[in-house]
Amino acid sequence: MEKLTFSAKEGWLRIKFVLTVEDGKVKDVEYSASRCKTLKGVADAVADALRGAEVGEIKYRVKEALSGLSLPKNRENRRLLILRAFGLDG
Repeated sequence: MEKLTFSAKEGWLRIKFVLTVEDGKVKDVEYSASRCKTLKGVADAVADALRGAEVGEIKYRVKEALSGLSLPKNRENRRLLILRAFGLDG
């Protein structure tokens, strides 16, 4: 069993995902997030999308989960923070 950690911060916003990987698949996803309901909601969607994913699909699954979410313009940085945590901001 292996643990993969992905995290990012911007100002007071912070997100950290810890993925438990077994046999090349994500068995469990835990996350901690700043006290922001929007960020926690987005993180929930990403965590759900990652459970059961092959390790090679992690970045694809994150992008897919985030592309289907509708966020207010002033909360868009929550999506960007999660992308940054997974190295997808470039």
